[in-house]
Amino acid sequence: MKDQYFNSKLLRRFIKNTKGAVAIEFVFMIIVLTIMLVFMADLALLRSHLGKMDNASYSLVNLLRERTQLYGKGHETLALSQMVNGKLENKDLSDFTKLAKHMMYGDANSKKELVVVLESLQFGESPIDAEPTVTHSFLGDKQRCEPATNLPSLKDIAPRSEVKETRTIPMYQVTICIKDYSIFKAIVLGESERSGRLLRSSSVAVGR
Repeated sequence: MKDQYFNSKLLRRFIKNTKGAVAIEFVFMIIVLTIMLVFMADLALLRSHLGKMDNASYSLVNLLRERTQLYGKGHETLALSQMVNGKLENKDLSDFTKLAKHMMYGDANSKKELVVVLESLQFGESPIDAEPTVTHSFLGDKQRCEPATNLPSLKDIAPRSEVKETRTIPMYQVTICIKDYSIFKAIVLGESERSGRLLRSSSVAVGR
């Protein structure tokens, strides 16, 4: 009788402990599944933002390379900054920032943080067997939004004009950086996709 009572007590204790273990495992699985779902949602949103940024930077750099077609010969370089109401402003930077905000947020006057850096690599005319002089200029805050590619390092691959062989075709780069609150961006993004705490997209194009 005592043995039967003892065995029954052990069985009840075993069942109780098993229920406790199952409850702990269930809670652990819920936590793991929640983390996985949050990660997948965060990654999808992050990739969506990067896709929009890539499209925007590519569109803007192609607009920048058409400067000669848009403004006529002599406008290959970036616009000069001017004092407006006691404040230094640049038309190119202002226009391209508004375009980038319109592409990213649907509102050219959005107050959301967005940084645009415009770069131009111009070449002086030179004989085919001589190195042309190189002029690199940029507009925008490179400290906050550092371009993914060092544009001057690409000078050796700049093509010569087929119409006039003494002319080397200019190169342009547009970089867009936006603030993003992704939790996992530090572990899923490469160096080329971020600048400090900002998401980054850079596009390079050859001019006309």
